[in-house]
Amino acid sequence: ARAWNGPPEVQRGRKGRTEHGPGIYLTTSYATAAKYAKGGGTVKRVSVDTNLGWLDDVRIPLADTIAFVRDTPRMRKKAEIIADLKRNADRLGVGVVGAYVLRNLAVNYDALVGDVAPAMAAFFVRHGADADVVETSSEGAQEDWLVLFNPAKIVSIDVVDKRASSDARHL
Repeated sequence: ARAWNGPPEVQRGRKGRTEHGPGIYLTTSYATAAKYAKGGGTVKRVSVDTNLGWLDDVRIPLADTIAFVRDTPRMRKKAEIIADLKRNADRLGVGVVGAYVLRNLAVNYDALVGDVAPAMAAFFVRHGADADVVETSSEGAQEDWLVLFNPAKIVSIDVVDKRASSDARHL
């Protein structure tokens, strides 16, 4: 983290900074965390409740999803997102869409800018999605990113001592 004061919260979205959706991005890689902390930041070890609702498991009524998109101020590409939601409806059940579909559309249409990102994270939490996991690799090493929509699932946060973790591979 560069500057993290007070309780954890989902920050306003910035273009190019929400490639995996709205949320608090956590990694299992110390090297990746240290890279993001450059410039005066600190590496923090975040412990998360293991009882999480996963984005891929959550189904949301199409009407609720469309209402969220329609009623969220300053969301970009509303008409396109709604049209795509309607095209995706009913694949997982009558009148429902996977929460991941809304996330993917918002990412692809660059709609997670400003207050839209925390609003969407809160929408996911209201429907039972606390987080999503992204498998990725960095510098040849496998790592996981946890995109946490629900800051209430954070159990503890500790600053990691650079000297003790300089050779650590995973947090």
